[in-house]
Amino acid sequence: MYLEGIPEAIMVSRPNFLLFLSVSKRLQSAIIQDPSLFDVPKELLEYPALCEELRSMISTSASQARSSMKTKVKVLMINTFRSYR
Repeated sequence: MYLEGIPEAIMVSRPNFLLFLSVSKRLQSAIIQDPSLFDVPKELLEYPALCEELRSMISTSASQARSSMKTKVKVLMINTFRSYR
């Protein structure tokens, strides 16, 4: 897997922006290396403007996913803490 070695728990539980950028860049590199794995047409990678748009979409999607996971982890932690009171 292209994201091996990145501890997902750290990415979710801490607001480490540099780690998030590293994961986003690795995902972008993985798509460029093997576009068929991600169902991206190879022809798209031939146009710089479309590549930049793809990078932007990846960053936005990864950011939204990270935010959603952090919210869910936070709610889970709060609910767990409340159940032990």
